[in-house]
Amino acid sequence: MEILNTLINTNSETSKVSPKVVEFLIDKLLSLCNLCIENKKVTESILLSWIEILLNSNAHSDFKNAIEATITSTELLPKSLSLWTERVNILMKYHGNSNKEEILKVFSEAFQHSKGSNDHSKLIELHSIYLKYCIVQSMDFNQFFQNYKKSLTAMIGIDCVSMLEVILDHSRLQYGIKNLRMIYEYTLTTPTIKQSTTYLMKCIHLEKLQISPSNQQITKLYEMAVSRFGTNEDLWVDFLEWENKCKNYEKAKSLYWKAKKAIPNPTRFVSRFSSLLNVQ
Repeated sequence: MEILNTLINTNSETSKVSPKVVEFLIDKLLSLCNLCIENKKVTESILLSWIEILLNSNAHSDFKNAIEATITSTELLPKSLSLWTERVNILMKYHGNSNKEEILKVFSEAFQHSKGSNDHSKLIELHSIYLKYCIVQSMDFNQFFQNYKKSLTAMIGIDCVSMLEVILDHSRLQYGIKNLRMIYEYTLTTPTIKQSTTYLMKCIHLEKLQISPSNQQITKLYEMAVSRFGTNEDLWVDFLEWENKCKNYEKAKSLYWKAKKAIPNPTRFVSRFSSLLNVQ
């Protein structure tokens, strides 16, 4: 890939390689790739290199060839999530707004072949791209929500919190707070999805961003957070400070006593809040 990058970036003013030499070498590399493909002696790396040359070289910039290359590549190695990801990315780049049905069909094919994959990072990336595409295309929320549920089913036992947080951000802007709550409440009550403090705090943060934040909804999320991750001192601190800010002083004192029992080493917590809340 380093050789390819050197060749592909030959338009640089500092390049000392003749464009004709580069074109000749690219032709040779493409010939080698084609020979490997014809003899079915391919690897994921070879196919990705082939696609990259077609996409980026001056001599072979026709994106249609690159699209055809991704089709051939996923036919040769249908279990490669990297190749499926490359295929949908190229389709979205060149046909994102004009061929939505075709792109969704390719995603569907990719998901069929991804079943049982152990490449969790690529699986997360593929589903994240898919869900963001659905949102960008202004898909009806009910349809999007069904697709979201299907993606969560594919994430069983996988730590995909980064994807879930990104989808929260995109969903809030496209679908509004009411639908956002449907998404995060479903996620938080799906037992097969790995839960995390960061996801819960993300939900709380987005609730607080509302013009008129719902104290009831925020408190509900905090209660869920400390019930699941009760030894996390930062959660208790954040919760208590919120209730104190809302002038719910009795609730804040109640939380103080609960936190003091739940936190393994509450010394720092006690010194921080005992005088503030006028408790011992």
